[in-house]
Amino acid sequence: MTKEIFDDIFGKGNSNWQKVSFLRRCFFNDNGITVNWRANTPLIKLWKQAKDLDEFKVLLKKDKDAQKLQFTHEWLKTADKDYDQYLASIIKETATMQYDVWSDAGSVKVGNAQFSFLISHNNGDGHAIAAVFKNEKDFISSPMKFITSVEGTFNIYDYDCGQNVIVTLNGRYDVYVYCGITCFVKK
Repeated sequence: MTKEIFDDIFGKGNSNWQKVSFLRRCFFNDNGITVNWRANTPLIKLWKQAKDLDEFKVLLKKDKDAQKLQFTHEWLKTADKDYDQYLASIIKETATMQYDVWSDAGSVKVGNAQFSFLISHNNGDGHAIAAVFKNEKDFISSPMKFITSVEGTFNIYDYDCGQNVIVTLNGRYDVYVYCGITCFVKK
């Protein structure tokens, strides 16, 4: 696609300029005003390769470098109806461990013999995913919302109202959530 098409979609004429301006800055990794189409970035390569927006979405999803970029997630969250499944597939591929958890309180239960608490996963009751990342470099934080950190020896439970431990972790973990996915990232 051409830079003119890019300007039509992500230019000042767009009625949602505030959001578009942010995406434009993410795309070029700069102030969004200075546009360098000769830069050899993964996003510019994919944009030029794609024949239309649908193909650009497909290329973004397949490209390992693009998967790590904030633009990819910020744009696909609004432009792709299947974004939640896409993010879940990336987490499944990159997490050290992944568990199916169930909830009646819309949360993942964390604790040990002395304490427990619930971390809302923002997806209501039913099935959710708890993923553990032992290597921080494997985790893509841009689509996720940071919630808290947990330090010490603690369990993750398979049910937010139950007592069945699915994994015990030790150390400091940052906790992120997005739409039914709770990620524990070792620090």
